[in-house]
Amino acid sequence: MDAVLGVLSVVRVFELDEGERRGLSLAAALVGLLIAATPGLLISLCDGASAQCQVLMKPFCIAVGVTVASVGGIDLTRRLLALRK
Repeated sequence: MDAVLGVLSVVRVFELDEGERRGLSLAAALVGLLIAATPGLLISLCDGASAQCQVLMKPFCIAVGVTVASVGGIDLTRRLLALRK
């Protein structure tokens, strides 16, 4: 998923069309939600509650996913509000 975000970021830097930039922001927000949903929901983690995958990986993936989704959502909202003006 990090490769997808990297490609989205590079394309967004060079994209000039405002509609496609909104689409890329939406895609980034959706990828962020997918990252947050991966540990525990889409992929089961190890069984031990104190195992490293439970203690480190799950909170890290959720935090990164929520951050990416928030940034993508904020950018999309900002672009949609600018469209209404």
